[in-house]
Amino acid sequence: MPLSILNFPSELLSEITRNVISRKDLCRLRSVNLLFDTLATPEIFKSITVRNNIKSLEMLWSILHTPHIARHVQSIKYFEGRAIVTREVRKRIEAAFSILHQTPRLKALELNIIWEEGTITEGNIVTSSPLEDFIVHHSKTLKKLELHDCSICVEKGSERPLYWADIYKRLAKALTGLVELEVEFEIKRDNKPYICLGYTGSYHPVEILEGTEVAERDALALEEFKAIVKN
Repeated sequence: MPLSILNFPSELLSEITRNVISRKDLCRLRSVNLLFDTLATPEIFKSITVRNNIKSLEMLWSILHTPHIARHVQSIKYFEGRAIVTREVRKRIEAAFSILHQTPRLKALELNIIWEEGTITEGNIVTSSPLEDFIVHHSKTLKKLELHDCSICVEKGSERPLYWADIYKRLAKALTGLVELEVEFEIKRDNKPYICLGYTGSYHPVEILEGTEVAERDALALEEFKAIVKN
């Protein structure tokens, strides 16, 4: 009787699956039968990349509403880019981030996004945004946080808020399990350093903040955040 791969020990089949690098090959393997579906699913959905388009956000929404898949997600990379995001896409982004807590094993989060700050209540107290709430929800399990070219979304014509320092301080207080932090907001444009400050509907850097009181305060809060992570 010829030996079938299905007769191999489950540990060996698991090791074979873990060494399949191509996501496309893993998807093919997953479609073979129930056994390989069980083995390949954790590898396929361990790390997911999401972009600011309907198709990608619907994929994320579907994953989050499938518990036996969502529980395997350990890393999420979200790239919003600098193209104008439509109102429909913005709503889908907000909806998706509102249920990201359904990924209980999430350890790494990489964001390139317009950071929606919370609302200002009576007494000038700023409530946290849904995104910040989500990050804090994973405070004990999140090990790695990356913020790349993020910007705070403010109404055009309004005064510039001192938000990043406040955000860093709140995250530093909450993320007790974080062991790796990367923040890179400075981008090059016409050979000049910019820190990205976004206006509603725009993803372009609009002000040079380096050396200003805002940037100095933010930089100090960031260094304090990094120091806590190192310790």
